[in-house]
Amino acid sequence: MLPHLRRFYLDELAKTSEASLSVGVMRLIVENKSQEKTGEFARQLMTQARQELTDATLEEKVLEFIKAVVSLRVAGVPPVVATGEPGG
Repeated sequence: MLPHLRRFYLDELAKTSEASLSVGVMRLIVENKSQEKTGEFARQLMTQARQELTDATLEEKVLEFIKAVVSLRVAGVPPVVATGEPGG
């Protein structure tokens, strides 16, 4: 495996102690949480993005993406389901 790539199993993200922004965004997408907990987690990620990202354009895009995920959740779109199967 290349040194700059890491494999994550979506059903195991909640078990990881890594607090990276990218893993947090993946968790936001795949975890099934209440709207309140999703909102709280999204706020944490947005604060983390503001602190860690130095490129203003990238920061804006990440913040918009987080907001879009939360909006979909509020609209009732379910999280991504991890099946453990490639491509599914």
